[in-house]
Amino acid sequence: MEVKVVSFNVNGMNTPQKRSQVYQILRRESADIVLLQETHFRHQHIPNVFSKHYPIWHHVSYSSAARGVSIGVSKNIPFVLEDKMYDPEGRYLFIRGNIASSKFTIANLYAPTDSLANSCI
Repeated sequence: MEVKVVSFNVNGMNTPQKRSQVYQILRRESADIVLLQETHFRHQHIPNVFSKHYPIWHHVSYSSAARGVSIGVSKNIPFVLEDKMYDPEGRYLFIRGNIASSKFTIANLYAPTDSLANSCI
């Protein structure tokens, strides 16, 4: 089975218009698995991001609007979640599961350039 993975830094997805634009791009790209960084979702304020093409979403949010990552799975991919690991500060998300009887780990990481520079000093 061939799977197309697409990754985008969306710089926020809190408005319906922005989510619609992102979904249009994802459909045009025929993405099976979607990795989104900088979703800017806050804890307990995650909007409805489900769509008929991407019914499965896993999110990590943070109390600051400057972070957050999401992983979306297309309706065409028979993904079965087994485990999830995430950063409480909203910078990474790992999901592990099966696709067509094969084990996969899907990772989405977000590291702003300023935090990388500070960690190297």
